[in-house]
Amino acid sequence: MRTIFRIIFISLVVLFFMAGKSRPQCSLFLENMEGEILLQLRDDKKEIPYPNCLGTFGGQIEENETKENAIVREIAEEIEGYVLQDFNYLGNYPFDGYDVHFFYKKDLNFNLNKYVIKEGQRGFFVGKNDLNKYAFAFNAKEILKKFFEEKEVKTRQKESLKKPSKIGYGITFVDLDETIFHTFANINIIKDEQIIKKLTNKEFNSYILEEGESFDFSEFSDSKLFYETSKPIPETIERLKIMIKRIKETKSFSRIIILTARQDFSNKDPFLKTFSDNGIDVSNKEIIYIDRAGKINAPTIADKKRIEILKYLETGIYRKCRMIDDDLTNLEEFIKLESNLPEHIKKKISEQYNLKEKDKHIKFYALHIQPNGKLKKL
Repeated sequence: MRTIFRIIFISLVVLFFMAGKSRPQCSLFLENMEGEILLQLRDDKKEIPYPNCLGTFGGQIEENETKENAIVREIAEEIEGYVLQDFNYLGNYPFDGYDVHFFYKKDLNFNLNKYVIKEGQRGFFVGKNDLNKYAFAFNAKEILKKFFEEKEVKTRQKESLKKPSKIGYGITFVDLDETIFHTFANINIIKDEQIIKKLTNKEFNSYILEEGESFDFSEFSDSKLFYETSKPIPETIERLKIMIKRIKETKSFSRIIILTARQDFSNKDPFLKTFSDNGIDVSNKEIIYIDRAGKINAPTIADKKRIEILKYLETGIYRKCRMIDDDLTNLEEFIKLESNLPEHIKKKISEQYNLKEKDKHIKFYALHIQPNGKLKKL
């Protein structure tokens, strides 16, 4: 009888967590003066997901609640006595079918001993060298790794910008499918649990789901299929090699971002090998980085890419911005940034480079790749 009740109890707990997935979540990275991030050691209970692992503080965003209000409320509930304020939004990092909104706060005066941890076993600070030492819950390790990598890049950039040239640095966003490689994966349209249509990558960029439809990206997450079937576009491959070489030789902090509409791959190794086999070294993330805009929660691919591009421009160090893409809709959305650049980004660039009122903050170049591999400026 006890066994039956235990099974029922565990089933109810699982259903509770599954139900919570219908609503977005919020999480906080709280950084101390040592550059470590506060996590919680989750309870050691078999009936909860990821028991005895390190996870973030935060929780579910309630109905009619903003994500900002939610994270303030959750932190007040889970770290008794701490009032969260003056924090920044890091972005949306979906996990297992639901949105997870991450926030960041740097508090040099934070003292864990002053507060009562009400969630999990205890608070736990983790640095960049600790990621392989512990077990982490959900996608915490992945996001932490990206956070520490980006932080290191920004630190190096700040050092190089102590006496900046007004010319500034450049950033180039390069599409993946039909821009670097000809690829042959399709996106399935599902309705009533049946595949009713298959879309190419180009068709997917502008497709709007109808009622009852959903996307199936299984082919797009198949790294083996990508490796075995992708055909390099020689002109783009050569451009990337030249750009990487130039950045290395000049020791510049310019960057190349491969901005793909894909989400996660089943196994990243075959995917990365596709680049190395074609002479593209993607190991140095300070020079070239693969960013998956497909993980962003936005209506269209063009919107997803615009949101991700703005994250890089918010650093304030780039004064030249290029986008190479085979899709005109993506490029048209990109070029709108030239006249709609957010004021806080303009202010940051002006302060960084001591610009005059007449100076242009960022020059934008939208480059449409043609069937022959050549580029056409819009």
